[in-house]
Amino acid sequence: MTVQSPQRFKSALSVILAILLWNPDVAQAAEEQTPMEMPDINQLDAGVNGRMDCGPAAAANYLYWLSSHGYPAVVKKGQDSKSKILLELEQLMQADSTGTGVANFSGGLSAFLYSKGYKIRSLECLGWRRGANQIPPNLNTLKKTIDQGGGVFLNFGWYRTGTGDRYLRTGGHWVTLAGFAIDEQNPGSSNVFVVYDPSPRSGSQPKRETFQLTGLTSGTLITNKNEVTLPAKHYLHYTKLQNTWKIPASADVAILDAAVCVLPEKL
Repeated sequence: MTVQSPQRFKSALSVILAILLWNPDVAQAAEEQTPMEMPDINQLDAGVNGRMDCGPAAAANYLYWLSSHGYPAVVKKGQDSKSKILLELEQLMQADSTGTGVANFSGGLSAFLYSKGYKIRSLECLGWRRGANQIPPNLNTLKKTIDQGGGVFLNFGWYRTGTGDRYLRTGGHWVTLAGFAIDEQNPGSSNVFVVYDPSPRSGSQPKRETFQLTGLTSGTLITNKNEVTLPAKHYLHYTKLQNTWKIPASADVAILDAAVCVLPEKL
């Protein structure tokens, strides 16, 4: 009976590990990401102003996750009800009948975290909305923030397609990004968005919405009634024809107008 030396055993083990790492199935599993578990707060929980409180509700979803991942003062168990948190965010974000813009959203979220004893390590606002950097949101930044346990809030514009490759904005909405999932049609890609949508359209029971976004290659965004325009190229969009996420009847396209990415830090 021949006994292999420990060195030969280690070499054989290294070869096996190398084969496993190059195995496509193993590589795919390595890309799998467990989405953040959030309460999926309904914006109507805010009460009278809930119809326009998608911004505060989207922020609250992440704040509840954060409170159970090393930041307990963000939401105090047994003391802070959902309606209380929403009302506080609503006031800090200055949400009104028109909703919540990017500048007020990011400012209110920062103020909320500071009031709970935490500071902001980084805050990025991507997109064309006021208070953002005027550069289309990109997957790399969104994924990097999620990977670090940060919060990503997506501001979609509701658009109708017009003549001449134009997109006419009719409204907007905030959702919370929970992570990314593997694309079943393209197993090597993890570009399926997993979000929590605070709108009643999403149903009365907590659930995650999943969809894919693709970059526009041409066109013009008509951003308001005064017909302020900007190039649509590179902005990520979702079409109603995909039928995996319910958007308003008044729109046939959802375009990612902006994204707020925040990384909190303990004081």
